[in-house]
Amino acid sequence: MNTFLGIALDNWVNIDGDCPMSCEVVQRETQIELGHGAGTLHLVLTEAALAKLAHLTDQALREVRTSA
Repeated sequence: MNTFLGIALDNWVNIDGDCPMSCEVVQRETQIELGHGAGTLHLVLTEAALAKLAHLTDQALREVRTSA
């Protein structure tokens, strides 16, 4: 596993429909906040990463809806 300064980081988050979510565009990056307070996950994405995430979540949503 690749590390940064000797630290390997792996996160797993379970998010439900009641989770507060917000986003803010700062210069050329998008900051997404999931949760609030101590249970917050922050994502900072470039435009390319945001497009990739949007495509992935759109694909996943279509799959969830067709399997229901």
